[in-house]
Amino acid sequence: MPYRSTERSEQRRQQMRQALITATRDLCVPQGYNATTMQQIVREAGTSIGNRYFYFSTREALLRAVVEDFTTSIGQAIDIAIAPLPPGPEQLAVGLPRAVWATLSQADLARVLLVETRLPELRFTVLHYFLLRLSLFLQAGHLANENTSLELVTLALQGTTFQILESVIMGVTVADEDTIARFLV
Repeated sequence: MPYRSTERSEQRRQQMRQALITATRDLCVPQGYNATTMQQIVREAGTSIGNRYFYFSTREALLRAVVEDFTTSIGQAIDIAIAPLPPGPEQLAVGLPRAVWATLSQADLARVLLVETRLPELRFTVLHYFLLRLSLFLQAGHLANENTSLELVTLALQGTTFQILESVIMGVTVADEDTIARFLV
C-alpha cells in the first residue's frame, strides 16, 4: 500500500524538520559547527541518525536549512517594519536599521554560519538572498534612475552593509546598532 501523506503527518514532518534545524542552531552557536556532531543534533532534536536522513541527506544540507531560516527571519523582520510605508526612501530608512538589528540580535549565529563554517556557498546564499531583496526594493522605490546602474547601487549598498556587520560580528569594529544604522541610512 503506498504511503499517503495526511495533514497531520505533514505537520509532524515539519515539526521534526524544524526540531533538527533548531537543535543544529542551538548546538553550533556555543560550540561551533565543526565541534557539533550529528549524534548531538539528533539527540537534541529527539530523533535518530537514520530518521535524520529523511529530512536532510548531509550535515551541510542541514546547515543550509539553518542559513535559510536565519535569512528568512531577518527578511521577515524587515518586511514587518516597512509594511506600513510606501515604497521609497522612507522604507530604506526603516528597513536598513531593522536589518542591522535583526542580524546583530543573532550575531553569534551569524558568526558561526558566515565565518566559522568556512563554506563559501553559505555566504553566497545569504548575500544572494539579500541582494535580490534589495534590488527589488530599490526598483519599487524608484531609488535608482537611468543615470544610475541599479546593479551597482545594489551591490555597493549591500556590500557596505555586509562588511560592516561582519566586522562588528567578528569584534574587529566596535559600534552599536544605532550608530551603524544611522551611518548606513
